[in-house]
Parts: sequence; C-alpha cells; structure tokens
Amino acid sequence: MILLSILDYIGSCAFCMSGAAMAYTLRMSLFGVFIMSLIAGYGGSCIRDTMLGNTPPILFQTPLYWYIAIFTVFFISLIKRQAAQVEKIVIITGKTYTKSYESYDLIYGIFTICDINIKS
Repeated sequence: MILLSILDYIGSCAFCMSGAAMAYTLRMSLFGVFIMSLIAGYGGSCIRDTMLGNTPPILFQTPLYWYIAIFTVFFISLIKRQAAQVEKIVIITGKTYTKSYESYDLIYGIFTICDINIKS
C-alpha cells in the first residue's frame, strides 16, 4: 500500500509539472502557474470524487497534495529559467532539438492504474 501511495504522489507530481509547464509557455503569472498546476494535477480527481459523493475531495483532505503542487511550480520555474538560457544558445547555433515524452506517458499510465487501486 505504501508503494501505491508513493506512485500516486509521483503521478500527481508529473501531472502538476505538465500543467505548470503549459502555464509557463502561456506566460502566466506565478499564481496562474500554480492554479494550472492544481487543475492539471487534481482537477479530474476532484470531479470524480464529487460525482461519486466522496466529499470533500481528496485534495482537501491531504495537505501533501498541496505541497506537491507548490514544489512542482517552483521546480518548473527553475527549469524554465535554465531552458530560456539554453534556448538562446540553440538559436545562436541554429540547431533544433526534439523532446521525447515517452517517460511522461509511462508515468501517466502508472498513475492511472495506482489511482484506481487506491481510491477503490
């Protein structure tokens, strides 16, 4: 059960990172990045819990989920600052690089399976 909880937290972190990264590409403020991180990370589970009658949703029962969202916002902000410097170098050299998202897909799949097992 502890392993499933750890995988749940890792999956939550991955979803929060994707929301925060999207918000940074849209040039949102730090508050907007935090809100997008929460929506991407926990929006679906809040809707699910509300529809199933599990109130309050798990997001409001466990403070660790809020800490995960705050951590990912600051982590992504540090990465984006570094990426902006790397992007300047790439523009100067004229080389382009593609990003691989297979690892994110694996994390999302594991998160979905673990979330179903934990909440059931």
